[in-house]
Amino acid sequence: MRGSSLLVATMLAAASGGAITFAAAEQFPTGSSIGPGPGAVTTIAMDVDTDGDIDVVTTDWFGNGPLVLRNAGAGAFGPAAPIAGADDVGALAAGDVNGDGRPDLVGRDGNGVVILTANGDGTFTPRSRVAVSANAQQSVAVVDTNGDGKLDVVTPQSLGLQSLLGAGDGTFTAGPVSPLVGLLADIKPANLDGDGLADVIVADATPLTQRVVALRGTGDGAFIESGSGPVGYGPEGVLAGDLDGDGHDDAVSVDSFSVFGSPPTFSITVLRGDGRGGFGPPTKYATGDGPVSGALADFNGDGRLDVAVSAVGASVVT
Repeated sequence: MRGSSLLVATMLAAASGGAITFAAAEQFPTGSSIGPGPGAVTTIAMDVDTDGDIDVVTTDWFGNGPLVLRNAGAGAFGPAAPIAGADDVGALAAGDVNGDGRPDLVGRDGNGVVILTANGDGTFTPRSRVAVSANAQQSVAVVDTNGDGKLDVVTPQSLGLQSLLGAGDGTFTAGPVSPLVGLLADIKPANLDGDGLADVIVADATPLTQRVVALRGTGDGAFIESGSGPVGYGPEGVLAGDLDGDGHDDAVSVDSFSVFGSPPTFSITVLRGDGRGGFGPPTKYATGDGPVSGALADFNGDGRLDVAVSAVGASVVT
């Protein structure tokens, strides 16, 4: 565990001459302690109170569950407010699971999945729970796995990936279990092969493997492992996006305990997708000490995805 408080840093971007600069970061306390935990540190940017401003929802493995920071304007946030009924939730994903036009939250704890429907005023109501056997790590993704236009949930369990099929009203029923062995620390929807079916990539933090696994969707809620790529030690977060513009997603692994080079430097690992459900050779890039999470976006307006990484040891975003 690193540090004594969990901080969300906001940096206001100003693009100039094709380069991007940032104003000084402002920090807002959210929890009692931080550091790599049993999965990725989730931070979601979303409008929780329908005022048109982007708020923040974040998790803290060693605190009191997920927290909401409402946007107070001018890049500032109000005090962190816990989400009632989600004390043990350590992983989150967002999506409109009940069709009311507001983004809801899907949480994962040691007992299963809890559906937190948005009230539109910055609060969430625990609507339902689906029991799922535990994996050593916690993660969750929201994606339409069977092509019926309704969002489903995918989460690790003891035997692999459990799909929960959404009815479109905020309720879910157990779907297929896709076999996958490992410490499944994070999961993201992906487009691996361009076949129109939802795929996923998974960070596997098993000590002897340390990999990102690609699983192609079959269109009925199930997934089949199609490839994997080696990454650094402690891959607790994974990102999916088309980094090279070939129309297929690549993977970025946030390697919380991995160092490389001389002098030793903490790193992320990039795996280029081959368009067939596999990956090419890994490439490492330096980050601040102790990277725990990241995001993909076009930060400098050049039409290509960039990577931002939150590193707790150095209290920086790279």
